[in-house]
Amino acid sequence: MGKTVSNGQELNTVKSIEKVAQAYDKLHQKVDATTNENILLSDEEYAEYLDISNQIADQFPSLIQGWDDQGNAILNVGTSANSTEQDLMRLYEAAKLAANVSIGDNIQDSYDGYAA
Repeated sequence: MGKTVSNGQELNTVKSIEKVAQAYDKLHQKVDATTNENILLSDEEYAEYLDISNQIADQFPSLIQGWDDQGNAILNVGTSANSTEQDLMRLYEAAKLAANVSIGDNIQDSYDGYAA
């Protein structure tokens, strides 16, 4: 059986998405959006930016616009904290819906197996 998500887990996920979106947006403003080239970030901030970008890319591959010379994801995501957050939440909700549909399909397959 698949995992169920409690309301507490859901709230934690939503809050995590909000935090990631805000951090990404803050750091992204100081990076060239087409190349991932660092413009104004410290080395530590730039490493954080790349880490966040790659985490987002792992979770939401549809946001990958391309790859930089070091193999880091270049994302096609909102240009402000609000739209970045909205983009991530939209994809998260779509992933949840897809998981629910998959569970429904598996239940039907299981039922068909017993009914035969």
